[in-house]
Amino acid sequence: MSPIRNKSVGSNATNGREEFGRFLNVDLDIESNSPLSAIARELGERVVVMYAGRRGRRYYLYIEVAGETETPDGTIEELCGLIEELSSDARRLWNGAIRREFNIGLEARFRLRRHWNQFTVGPRALRRITDLGASVAVTFYREDENDPKDIAAALQQFIGAKKNKGRRPPGRRTAR
Repeated sequence: MSPIRNKSVGSNATNGREEFGRFLNVDLDIESNSPLSAIARELGERVVVMYAGRRGRRYYLYIEVAGETETPDGTIEELCGLIEELSSDARRLWNGAIRREFNIGLEARFRLRRHWNQFTVGPRALRRITDLGASVAVTFYREDENDPKDIAAALQQFIGAKKNKGRRPPGRRTAR
């Protein structure tokens, strides 16, 4: 899943700092016993095909909306519209799929004790998903591990552990 827009899905200010999670995107993941290339071809440039192909005995198609998206709800609505507009042949492939899943991707940031993340998928989008015979998944991605603040903190902790190796913890005496 590729982040295509920074979108705050909740925030909490602490000590003048604001940390929040980000809505990344919604992927539509399709798994089938039949090739899915006709669906990808029909959707054309309105989607980004992240993967289309065969693994083992199954065929997979992973897509996301081309361009920027604002919210999980709006992105789901857009993807539902694309599926609802498929030709009867492509719609038969969709209906015959083993798995049809709208996967909401969020970057979770949980550094602060009172931090929260929230997003909403409205009843209309949920109804459209169920009418299409699909399911919803939510994937939380940890924020970038290569954040310089995180690297510096880990290094400080490592250096402190090395300095204290072999020393007794302060305040403890050995038995005589």
